[in-house]
Parts: sequence; C-alpha cells; structure tokens
Amino acid sequence: DAFELEKKYLSTQISLQGMAKSFGTNYNYLSRVININKGKRFSTYINDLRVEYAFKELKTNSMLRNYTIKAIAKECGFKSAESFSKSFIQKFRFSPSFYLKQLAKSK
Repeated sequence: DAFELEKKYLSTQISLQGMAKSFGTNYNYLSRVININKGKRFSTYINDLRVEYAFKELKTNSMLRNYTIKAIAKECGFKSAESFSKSFIQKFRFSPSFYLKQLAKSK
C-alpha cells in the first residue's frame, strides 16, 4: 500500500529485484505475493498503476495534456511511448491520443 501511495511505480528504474530488495525479501516471494494479491504479473501490475495514474492526471492536469505522448509516458515511468500506448490500450481499450482528443473536446 505504501508503495502505491508514494507512487514509487513512476520510477523508470523499478524492477522486481529492486522492489524485493527494498522490502527486504526475495523476488520469487514478492512475485508470488503480487500474483496472489493483485491477480497479475509484476510487469502488468506496474504498468496498470502507471496508466491509471496517467488517466487520472490527464483528466485533472491540463498542463500534462500539452505534453507529447512520449513525454507523458516518461512522466508516468515508461521508457517508451510505444510501451505506454500499448499498456494504455490494453487497460482502457482506447489509445492515449484518443483520450487526449476526448478531453480536449470536453473543455
């Protein structure tokens, strides 16, 4: 819970091994805990947190809407615009650019 509240998932450097080390456990155990408690793999868990953050931030932060998709991806912890877009589409069933257009229309 603290990991999510502190938005540590926004770091581009986050890894299962690093996260396990910071919690004082091994990565196999942490992986199992995430699988059982979140019902998804580590990478899916992190990417879901990131795109949910992006979705909320884009809705409330008009400055962020002026960023490129690549810049938004970086702000949300993704290393590339492609991985951000792919995760966003998987989660919401529409692209970040479509979402930005819809937000612009609703101003």
